[in-house]
Amino acid sequence: MSLYWTSYWALQETEVDPEAFFRELVCLLPEATTLYVEGTVIVDEVKAALLAHAQVGPYLPDPEAGSVQTLGSLRTQFFRCEFTPFLLRKLERFARTYAVPEICDHLLVYAGNEPLLEFYDFPGNEIWLPLKVSEEQVRALASVFNTTYRRVIADVSPSSLAMKGLMLSFAAANQLAATAAAEFLDALAASSSYTVALSGGRIAKDFFNRVAQLAQERRQSLAQVHFFWADERCVAPTDAESNFRIATELLFQPLGLPAGNIHRLRGEDEPEAAARAGEAELRRIAPANGAGLPVLDLVLLGMGEDGHVASLFPGEAEDVMNSSAVYRAVTASKPPPRRISLGYGALVAAREVWMLASGSGKETALRESLSPTGATPLARLLRARGRTRIFTDIRL
Repeated sequence: MSLYWTSYWALQETEVDPEAFFRELVCLLPEATTLYVEGTVIVDEVKAALLAHAQVGPYLPDPEAGSVQTLGSLRTQFFRCEFTPFLLRKLERFARTYAVPEICDHLLVYAGNEPLLEFYDFPGNEIWLPLKVSEEQVRALASVFNTTYRRVIADVSPSSLAMKGLMLSFAAANQLAATAAAEFLDALAASSSYTVALSGGRIAKDFFNRVAQLAQERRQSLAQVHFFWADERCVAPTDAESNFRIATELLFQPLGLPAGNIHRLRGEDEPEAAARAGEAELRRIAPANGAGLPVLDLVLLGMGEDGHVASLFPGEAEDVMNSSAVYRAVTASKPPPRRISLGYGALVAAREVWMLASGSGKETALRESLSPTGATPLARLLRARGRTRIFTDIRL
């Protein structure tokens, strides 16, 4: 279950009556402006009702597809709609007409760019509300649904992640890379368009090699994929330290990928200018979420021995970590020091984040990152996102 707030109200699991739910939302959250609906099962009738009354979100399904669409966990239908009683009644009617256990995987309500509510496996699971929603409102909702509520923080313990299928353990790095590569190509095969941000590091080399090999074996094209970077070193693209060079040699060239789909960060330029240019290029391709941040389909990350991710290192000031910049110039605590990195906001906004954590000497960093009180950059990301898949050969 994906948790978007590290501390929030949770209404206990209950059999929610959709009509009552929608009615109370309109009354108790009058500031709501936007409804986001995401799911693997949406029937044509409700799709048509939504499209007739909606600004279509970034993941518009194929209008020629069958009446019931099951698209898999990595590529679901997504609609952004004006929050109105009319629209909510359409969803309620859909639930009653088709008697389905779930209308959608994920329902969010926003006030402007601010999240007000999240509901998973609607209408039959817990409701999550950020703490800025008053306890009086939460109590009223709990009373309507005859349930209780509690204040909680995200659970990112190893046992919890493993139970949810979010942590996969491997005996060796080559097994990790092979599994991640196969799942990556499976996700691409289900998509007509896809955006991914790559990282560097030792495990990334194994991953690129395996993706190239497996794609050739499958005769699978990656022409629909747009490649970006989670971070880059401030060096020339031909430098041995360049993340772009590694991906070019091990992935792009072997597969003959089109240059127009490769959107590198210009590490040879002045870092602040390169960060601005990288953000503009990402915004040109990727859709924006309710907060105005570009949404990548997938970000692939590694983890350093200090728990750093991308080029976000420990020790940054809180105001720096809270920067709204999509890409920003950073000074790393290891060489080469000058780098460009996606910020936390962009990482949290991504639809999927996969952490490929591999190598000796990282046990302490991973264990701390999975602790509720962990202070590493990875710990911060896990608590902010909730749903982050971890592929690891590290024994805990």
